[in-house]
Amino acid sequence: MVKVKTSDLKKAVEQSLISNDYSKVSLTTDGNTLKIGSFNYESFYEEYANGDYCNVYENYLSISVDVVEKDSDLETLVLRDDLLNTINSIKSEYVSLFIQKDKTKYFEYAYYLIINDGKKDYHLPAQNPDLVKSFVDKRLVQKDIENGVKIKTKVLIDAIDKVIYATHDGNYFLVRKTIGLIFKDNKLFLAGTSENRTAVYDLKAKSSYRSKKYGIVKLNGRGGITKTAALTIKKVFSSSEYILLDIVNEGEYIVAIFKSGNIMLTTKIIKEDVYPDVFETINSLNNKHTIQAKLPKNTIIDTLKHIILVETERRKKYANQKVLYHISQKENICVTLLFSNNNLNIKGTVFDKGVDVDIEYIGNAIENEYVVDLDALDLIKTLSNIHTDKIIITFSPEDKLPAYISSTDSKYSVVIKPHYVEKAKKSMEAV
Repeated sequence: MVKVKTSDLKKAVEQSLISNDYSKVSLTTDGNTLKIGSFNYESFYEEYANGDYCNVYENYLSISVDVVEKDSDLETLVLRDDLLNTINSIKSEYVSLFIQKDKTKYFEYAYYLIINDGKKDYHLPAQNPDLVKSFVDKRLVQKDIENGVKIKTKVLIDAIDKVIYATHDGNYFLVRKTIGLIFKDNKLFLAGTSENRTAVYDLKAKSSYRSKKYGIVKLNGRGGITKTAALTIKKVFSSSEYILLDIVNEGEYIVAIFKSGNIMLTTKIIKEDVYPDVFETINSLNNKHTIQAKLPKNTIIDTLKHIILVETERRKKYANQKVLYHISQKENICVTLLFSNNNLNIKGTVFDKGVDVDIEYIGNAIENEYVVDLDALDLIKTLSNIHTDKIIITFSPEDKLPAYISSTDSKYSVVIKPHYVEKAKKSMEAV
């Protein structure tokens, strides 16, 4: 029998993860705590030489509640909704939990979780305790952590929001669908990358910590966690002040463990050996990028929104059929940025002269005028994620090389692929 506070158990089950209509939670005792376990997952198609395979990556959440009284251990697995509905109907301050094993006509035994509120027993079908251990161990949660890299929860969630938009949305390209955890120069970075852009955020958190058992532990390398794992972090840790992060080698797998108070989330790191080296990409671009300017962020965003509005109205006006209008709405709205001496002209296809914005060149002013063609919506998303009032854009006069946009404090940066870059000649004669 295990006695716990009803409100503690209810809150833990409410926070548990949902994977489908038959989501389950495990209830296992560990000393004087009862751990409520649950999971969700994300599946990917991965391409190999001998075919495509669907791999499932699970996230396991463990929430611990204090045990008030115990005379035996508990280990069971029940349907989440059944347990939650039962707890919601109970009014008593405490409940007692135990397993009942009954012989049946068709099976050797049937297992039930009995919930007693002091007056009445509630029976919930439960699985064999042997299956519970498999459920828990399979999800790599048998290890707890006492130490780890300490991160402010608000900072981590903000970083997730700033890089998740840059990840890939399709079925394939597994690595591009993940949020990168990058440990470099004793700092932790988050990254999101896809075909057209790469976003990197510096959490300003040290990638090392002091362990009572091992002394100073330094986390190195890079890997990815799924978007589902990242969104789960936002959900379950939103009310906590700090999160501990540790990377644990489980033999076949390497897992990331996030912990705060009585909540612990475990997720497998995806393809830690092949996650893109985003810093190598950025450094290689820095050697080729020769044009760098400081721009007012909000002015650029407002100008882009105005261009998009005018472009959209123009498309509505010239769409004579609903089908044509439907097709035209799916087209990207592009803008051309004309860089000249201390001036930036932003132009959509409908404008004759465009909009001028004062800029400041970092280093020498350019000798020629250059046109950079970008997707307007993509550029707005990028600029909206930058926290400083001014942004720095760096690009190369060479066509097909990505542009580099960053905050003025170098905390956040995005590599974004323009449609083209060229010297301004005939393409901007109307300006």
